[in-house]
This record gives sequence, structure tokens and C-alpha cells, in this order.
Amino acid sequence: CRTHPGKRRTPGLDRAVTQHDRDSASTRRRRGSPPTRQRRDRYFSQFDEWLLERTGRGCADIAPVPRDIDRELASYAQTLYDRGESQWTYAETINAVASRHEWLKQRGSLPASWARKTAWQDLEPGSNHNPIPAVALLAAVAVAVAWGWIGFAIVLLLAFDCCLRPSDFLQLRRRDIRLPSDLASDDPEGFVILRESEFAAGPKTRKRSARRQQVKIDDPRLVALLEVYLAPFAPDDFLLAGGYQKTTAERGFRRAFDMVFGELGFICRDADGIVPYGLRAGGVTEMFRRTEDIALVRWRCRWDSLQSLEHYLQEMGAAEQMGRLDPEKRQRCKRLARKAEQWLWRALRTDRPPAPARART
Repeated sequence: CRTHPGKRRTPGLDRAVTQHDRDSASTRRRRGSPPTRQRRDRYFSQFDEWLLERTGRGCADIAPVPRDIDRELASYAQTLYDRGESQWTYAETINAVASRHEWLKQRGSLPASWARKTAWQDLEPGSNHNPIPAVALLAAVAVAVAWGWIGFAIVLLLAFDCCLRPSDFLQLRRRDIRLPSDLASDDPEGFVILRESEFAAGPKTRKRSARRQQVKIDDPRLVALLEVYLAPFAPDDFLLAGGYQKTTAERGFRRAFDMVFGELGFICRDADGIVPYGLRAGGVTEMFRRTEDIALVRWRCRWDSLQSLEHYLQEMGAAEQMGRLDPEKRQRCKRLARKAEQWLWRALRTDRPPAPARART
């Protein structure tokens, strides 16, 4: 806050400004991270438009009476269900409405809405994403390298080895990767730092555990690849182009993902195929297969509940994507997987790495 030259700010004004800043920061924290706020703003606008068309009144007019807004939100669930939206979208819509009105944040203030969410969940129980087998991952890396998508191939390996969610790896910058050269260490291991920032929501479990988390990069071969690939990157450079915009990064990565894995013959959809979330599922499954140490897997993959991890691993064991390919495509995947590391090293040594995605200023 600037004052006129020669005039001194009074202590009362200083306290008022400080309190205003503190209140604003507190409000921002209650409404969530920037990506969460943007998402909920969108869902709130959609609900508000639906409410205007239905009743002629907006959310601001109905929300002062909790019972009335609760009834309308419960009715809105059927509209979303008929549109084919997810129950998660409905839950975020409830959160979006409640975040704007303090009296709706009290426990039990929207009973009909949350009961409708529970009923929806009973109709459509959640399911885990199909894991991407290690051989399929390496075959995809080989295809990406053959097409010149070196950065995409590196991110595939990093996400699989570290069991990262798309929300974790799509917003990574160079400064979030700690390699032996950064740590002045001779140990062939590195770390991925997951944190909340202007562009990223941070770790999924940040509200239940550490807000800033680290994941160990165990594979010394991957560490060596990262040392070479990231050498020209500045600390603020994103690992993926479009990283400064979440939607751009998601769409670009999903498009490349579908093209690469589609080339190998995989179905790229969630119900009976694979999606980017399968990188974490595949990494978790592969880690447990190698170590058979569920406590280690829980710690490395940042799982809160041991019971939920056990259920997850049991369900993952039944999902086998390679078995759905015909024999010719399976053999092709195996041949490509054996060449992936060799092709990637050749590309890094002979080709000039693509320009990093610079941060906006």
C-alpha cells in the first residue's frame, strides 16, 4: 500500500491493512488451491444457470434458506446423472456452493444433497484405474522416441518409476527434480518434490499429511537419463510444454498418450483400457511385484491407509492389459521394450533436446 510522499501511515491503518491481508489469505485457503477454485467456480456457474432457468432465482437468492438450496442441489443431482456427469462433479458442485456461504459449511446443513451423492455412489461404485504393465510402458517409450517425443518418453518413465498421478507430474519444473548433481552426491538416486504452487494443487494427500512431499527415484538408469536430459533446463522450466496451463498440459499429454499407446494396440479409455492414471497404478503394481513389501510400497507411494492399499493391490492383480492384445501385438511390444533404453540414450546423445517450456513472467 503506497502513501503520499512525506506522510506517515498511522498504526491503526497498518493494523487494518494487515488484518485485511490476513482475512483475504484465510478466505483463499478455505476455498482451496487456485486450480480447485477455478474448477469450483465453473461448477458453481453451471449450477447457478440451471437454477435461474428452473426457478427464476439465482443461488444468491435461495442460499440464505439452507433447506431450499439443499432441495435444489438434490434435484440438480438427477440432471447431472442424466447428462452422464460423474458423482465427483456433483460433490464438487456441493462444495462450490457451500464455500460461498458460511452457514452452509456447518455439519449437516445439506443433508439431502449428500444423501443423493451417497445414493449415486451406490449405483456407480468406484473402480481403480487399470495398471499399465512395465513391458507396455517401455514399448510406449520406444514409440515416443521413434517419433521424436523425447520429453514425453522421459515423463512416462518418471511417472511410472515414482508412481505419480497426472496432477503430480504435469506441473513439474526442473527445480522439483533433485539429482546427484544438485545434491553433490555420489549416490545414483534422485528425488521428486511435490508441492503446492500457483500452478499445481500439490500432493493429493496434502490435507491429511505433509503439504510438501518427496518421492525417491530409485532406478539409477533413470537418474542417469534425467541428468542428461535436464542439463539445459533452468530451475523454473517445466518438464512438459504447456505446463504453465493445467488444461493445456492435460490435453496435450492425453492426446500424445492415446496416440502412442493406440499405436501399440491398446484401448485408451478407463472402463476396459488404459489412461494416464494407469501409470501410477502400473508403478505401484510393479513395485509390489519386485519387493513384495507392502509397508515399503505404502511409504514410497504416499498411501494413508494400509487397508485401502491392500484392497488396491488385490484388485490390480486381476487386471492384465497385455492379455487383451493379440499374440502379434504382444510380441511387438516385447521387441520394442527391449530397444527402448538403447534408443533413448542414442536420441539423447545425438539429438539436440527440445527447448524447455519457459515459465511465464
